[in-house]
Amino acid sequence: MDNSTHYFYWDWDGPHPHDLEPVLVIDNENNNPAKLVFSRFHWKYGTMWVNAVIVNSRPNITFLTDRHVPIAQSKSYVIDIMQIIETKMAKRETFFHSLAFRAILMNPSSYFKGETHNYVHLIVKASILEKFEFSYDRLNCILIIGSKIEDLSEEIVEKLEGLKSFRSTYSTNAWKALPTKNKQPNATTKE
Repeated sequence: MDNSTHYFYWDWDGPHPHDLEPVLVIDNENNNPAKLVFSRFHWKYGTMWVNAVIVNSRPNITFLTDRHVPIAQSKSYVIDIMQIIETKMAKRETFFHSLAFRAILMNPSSYFKGETHNYVHLIVKASILEKFEFSYDRLNCILIIGSKIEDLSEEIVEKLEGLKSFRSTYSTNAWKALPTKNKQPNATTKE
């Protein structure tokens, strides 16, 4: 996907060996200290954290014990879904997996008690086999954490629109849910 994606490796993940979890951090422009954090949940569900808490110039991220799901500390844990693959089965899978992800985030502060986490020793320095690569064209949806789709800033919308170049099986309907550039960010009126 991108050489700035860091892969974190565990030799054993619950019931199966060899777990690679990707985390991609994208800086916002305009001297905005906020960063966007992209990752995945169960391989087919992208996660995009739009209000990640920054500690020592980096998003504060932890991984769930046993399953190693990347969780970013966030100013908000509102979740919205941008469906990518529009088949009935993909929508059904997205629904059930989004419920599981929401359950994980029911008490997010418990993941960030005490000192900040340091996972630098788990970063893979070698190339990744293609079957493990984090690729947008393998995702059913993107779970947006920290904002509703209609409240995203124009800058974040532009970054999401930039993901279209990574698509091969995406439905164009997913992109219709994004606010247009004419719409004011954080507008309270609905169309």
